Amino acid sequence: LSERDDISDEQRDRQHQQLIQQWRELGDAAASRDASQAFRSASDAIKLRLRDYRESRKQLREHNLAMREALCEQLESLNGNAMDDADPDSLRQIRDRAREEWRRHTPVPAGPGRQLSHRFGEALTALQGLIDSRAGQIAAAKQTLVEAVEALANEDTPARARAEQAKALQSRWREMGRAPKGEEQRLWAAFRAACDRIFAARDQDREDRDSREQARLDQWQALIERLDSWEPETLEDAALLDDALKEADT
Repeated sequence: LSERDDISDEQRDRQHQQLIQQWRELGDAAASRDASQAFRSASDAIKLRLRDYRESRKQLREHNLAMREALCEQLESLNGNAMDDADPDSLRQIRDRAREEWRRHTPVPAGPGRQLSHRFGEALTALQGLIDSRAGQIAAAKQTLVEAVEALANEDTPARARAEQAKALQSRWREMGRAPKGEEQRLWAAFRAACDRIFAARDQDREDRDSREQARLDQWQALIERLDSWEPETLEDAALLDDALKEADT
């Protein structure tokens, strides 16, 4: 194994560790002095060949450990200084990126690595608590909007004005961020249903108004056509003109 050139240092190191483990599992009683010495000499030759590789691996572990420690410090600082109106969606993104960053910085030294893992877990738990708290506040605020838009849908006021108020409530909804997943879906379904009722009433009112306007246009057109074809012959025909003027005023 120490003399092979067709494998990488990583493969050589892994196979070396496997051979050492197998040797230990056989027990000291199964080894003669000559065999032990031969195994140790071959193992030392492998270690010598892997010296630069292992040094670089050591430096990598130390670097990853430092990066993980910095990540813990950043999360702890965030947890201690988060604003009261922090957006839970932004916090969720930070949480997910932190997990990805943590997984990316591996391997690390075993002992310090275990301690940092515990610290990282506590920081994530605290961050999740902050996310849940903010999402809960948003759920309560959105419930208030649901009640407001439902009351608006039941009002007997002009549909166009109610539709404008509903649009304003929709803008406030979009600015709030997301409630917890199940709550967000329930609240949105109720909010959207009430908005749909308001906009349907507005559309119906618009159709009714258009129909009334079209009917008036048809009446105007009929009056115009009637007068276009009218040819008065006597002074008494002026009464027809008076009637037409009254119809136009109406």
